[in-house]
This record gives sequence, C-alpha cells and structure tokens, in this order.
Amino acid sequence: MPPADGYTLLSVNSSNLVNATLYEKLPYNFIRDIAPVASIDRVPLVMEVNPGVPVKTVPEFIAYAKANPGKLNMASGAMETRHTWRASCSR
Repeated sequence: MPPADGYTLLSVNSSNLVNATLYEKLPYNFIRDIAPVASIDRVPLVMEVNPGVPVKTVPEFIAYAKANPGKLNMASGAMETRHTWRASCSR
C-alpha cells in the first residue's frame, strides 16, 4: 500500500461500518484506518408498522414484540445495511 499523501478522500456509507462488525478478518481496521473528516449525507431511519398492530410508539412496539414472540416479521429492501443490522440487534 502506498504511503498516505493526504490527497485521497474516501466516501463510505454505513455498510462499511457494519461489515467491521460482521466479518472477523478484513484487510483493514475500519476504526483505526479510516478517519472521518465530514458528513455529507444524513438519512433518517423510518419504521412502518401495519395498522393492525396495536402500537403507536417505538416503546409500545418493543413491549408488544417482547410480549408476542414470533408474531412479528421484519422486512428490508437491502442486505447488510444499518437498517437490517439495527433490526437484528433489537431482537
């Protein structure tokens, strides 16, 4: 790998950070080797719930999910993103 010259910028998304938690061996250490300099994008996380589920807030949803194991399903439009990672960590 060439020495750092200070002229290279890398644009990454949250998948890069998620990968650091999913894979034991990567050719880099994301936390050690990547230094953030700016945030250029912010994307909100949105949670949608079927109207038939009797909840109105996230705490109510969590309580309902804990009280009704196996009754809820989760779907996402992508794999290995912060959305699926966050949902998996919430189980």
